[in-house]
Amino acid sequence: NAGPLQCKRRMFLAALILAWKYTQERSYSSRAWAKISGLCSKEINTNEAVFLSTVGWRLYIPHTIFERWVTEV
Repeated sequence: NAGPLQCKRRMFLAALILAWKYTQERSYSSRAWAKISGLCSKEINTNEAVFLSTVGWRLYIPHTIFERWVTEV
């Protein structure tokens, strides 16, 4: 069984959930995200923790870095 980092879908979902939580005052519960995604709440929480650890808990991206990525994509 591959870890969360090996699954692009799980890491994308973790990034999406964390971006939502970071920008919104009210967020869906892990239970709601689980229902939407088809994963269990525990796995949602684990994926979020792995993603946060991987990015060093840095969710804010300076505008200059964002602009650089926009031009790359």
